[in-house]
Amino acid sequence: MQNNRVEISGAAAIAGDVYGGGSDNGVVTNNTVNLNGGTVNGIVNGGASTSGAVTNNTVNVNGGTVGSDIIGGYSNGVVTNNTVNLNSGQVGGDVFGSESDSGAATGNTVNLNGVMTFGLRAPRTTR
Repeated sequence: MQNNRVEISGAAAIAGDVYGGGSDNGVVTNNTVNLNGGTVNGIVNGGASTSGAVTNNTVNVNGGTVGSDIIGGYSNGVVTNNTVNLNSGQVGGDVFGSESDSGAATGNTVNLNGVMTFGLRAPRTTR
């Protein structure tokens, strides 16, 4: 799954999660989620794969609200060079450049460029 783009703006209201790209076993690369307004009640993830490599995915938050976590890229495999850019908006959960349960995670970045509001939900006690 590669080269996909998700645009969310205005008064959009999404009850679930948003992924720029996703695959069970394949490579997920060069996908982008742009949140320019609206609300996502779940997770926003640039790219995710159960076991494939996840590289060069981006989440840009330029406004709006995310009720849960923001993750640049997730896999049980290798996760590299994913980016989260936080420019303005609200985040209810945690923010990760990447997340991997068993593979290497390298070169992932979170950029805090503007004014964000964090902590819109109760903290988790388990992960």
